[in-house]
Amino acid sequence: ALEPITVKGVSEPVSTYHVRERKPREFRVGARGVAGVVTPTVGRVEELAVLTSALPPDPSTESSVRLVTVMGEAGVGKSRLLYEFFNWLDVRERGTYLFRGRATADDENDAYALLRDIVYFRYEIADSDSPEDAKGKLESGLVAVAGQEATAWAPFIGHVIGLDYSSDPSIAGLASEPRLILERAERHLRQAMIAGAGDRDVVVLVEDIHWADNESLDLLARLAEEATSFPFLIVANARPAIATRRPAWVESDDAWRRTIRLDPLGADDADALFDSIFSRMAEVPPALHELVVERSEGNPFYLEELVKMLIDDGAIIAGEEWTVDESRLENLSVPRTLTGVLQSRVDAMPRNERKACL
Repeated sequence: ALEPITVKGVSEPVSTYHVRERKPREFRVGARGVAGVVTPTVGRVEELAVLTSALPPDPSTESSVRLVTVMGEAGVGKSRLLYEFFNWLDVRERGTYLFRGRATADDENDAYALLRDIVYFRYEIADSDSPEDAKGKLESGLVAVAGQEATAWAPFIGHVIGLDYSSDPSIAGLASEPRLILERAERHLRQAMIAGAGDRDVVVLVEDIHWADNESLDLLARLAEEATSFPFLIVANARPAIATRRPAWVESDDAWRRTIRLDPLGADDADALFDSIFSRMAEVPPALHELVVERSEGNPFYLEELVKMLIDDGAIIAGEEWTVDESRLENLSVPRTLTGVLQSRVDAMPRNERKACL
């Protein structure tokens, strides 16, 4: 978080900023936009209905689906679908006891890295917290939903996610039995979820599980399979690589699993997204529509980033009313992949900004 300060000793006051504290962790920043135009979600009505139907409005009506995986290529709209589901959870009448997490490219070989992220989000533990502060937040968060007995759960959950409870008698006594520690940690995590549920649904939203460690994926799958005594749902997104790494995660016939495969947008939906972005342009040249819509091939993130690249390059002037420089448009070399477009945008940044992105 930043707060303004004033630099003195110059001919005119200069406003700048200094760091006051770490910014709170975010699961997903709001809906994306292009130069002030917020882009809508298009073409995902049926997929969103699958997610919302997994949580019946009447808690006495049990849903058998407890794990939904949203699978698709990079940029096809997986995160946006989870964002829309998150918004739906936020406004519905029945409450939600929410856990959230995100795997990163460095997590696959880091045991319980995803679980750690999920627990840190739920109990508002910051990466910068001291070990004692982190343990204090975990313990107080558990006690807040389950009462004083939950104090005994923290050493097991904390130990598994890397907090140092080695001197705690309950952990020290099982030092030679790591499997027992894990079993108790899993049981206590389930107890914490049940206690937090009450008259709410327990929902776990996780991003990018194709990068997740196997230990966390195993634990989450067991939670979903065995969560029959309380309303529980995991919604995860992943690239198709998850089907190679963990075939059973997305290809199993288990009644409690379901997979949503996101395809690129159809022509009508791609046109609708294009029209929403260019709503401030009085007349859109056919060449611009052809370049953006056809090149993006139904990938909404590619489409948005391509428009941003055209703005960066000056081919589109995004003022109060957008205009296009068709001469620049004709001479542009446009990358054919999403990675290429993103790299082109990074390369066009000033040196200091480019270094901050890398």
